[in-house]
Amino acid sequence: MPGVARVRTASNLQDWLGQFPVDVQEKMKAFSKRNFGVYSIDSPQQIAWMAAHGYPMPEDLVAAEKLSNADLRELANQGNDKAGFLLRERNIDTLQAKFSEYAGKGLSRQRFWENDPDGPRMEQEDKNDRTLITKSWSPFKGYLQAQDSLLQEGDVNNGPHDAEAKTMAGLALAGYLGDTRADQFALAYVGNDPVRQAIYTALQNATTNQALFVKATLSSGCTLISSDNIPQ
Repeated sequence: MPGVARVRTASNLQDWLGQFPVDVQEKMKAFSKRNFGVYSIDSPQQIAWMAAHGYPMPEDLVAAEKLSNADLRELANQGNDKAGFLLRERNIDTLQAKFSEYAGKGLSRQRFWENDPDGPRMEQEDKNDRTLITKSWSPFKGYLQAQDSLLQEGDVNNGPHDAEAKTMAGLALAGYLGDTRADQFALAYVGNDPVRQAIYTALQNATTNQALFVKATLSSGCTLISSDNIPQ
């Protein structure tokens, strides 16, 4: 992000938090919770890996607070994935608030998209966000996909467990792109919930099948394009 030349590192989350003022610590905790524990680290190398692979870092969170949505969009259009990711988080919050407002009035989400003055603008923002996320190779986009599940909740057009499925699909994507912690975060999300456990098992089986396909592809001389795995 503009103005961020270096990031702090630490050996664990508590030491990492301790390097920042209390208000920034609270932002870090909220960001990590929102992203299923993404700031849970065990080495300085993990922080460096995250910074190099497009994850918004604490310093980026602070820098982004000074920027408008238009500023973030301009940066994102110039190829700054971190700006686009943080803008997507803002847009998720805006859409959640709008959906809740309409639900409170007994109105559907479709009414928002069709009649609200902000509907066309937010629809274009949503398309821009998804285009950016599709193009990015950052594993963080998996966490954003999982966050998108928040927009599934309360939508009468979705099944009762669509949100859980989308959450775990996003975490699986983060893992596939190199974040080896993502499976731990998925298991924490699953807990003892039988529906989530079933979805997780199905995803694991699908991933195993995919791995066999990738192995066969590599053995035929093709090269897999992905980030290096996060340091252990």
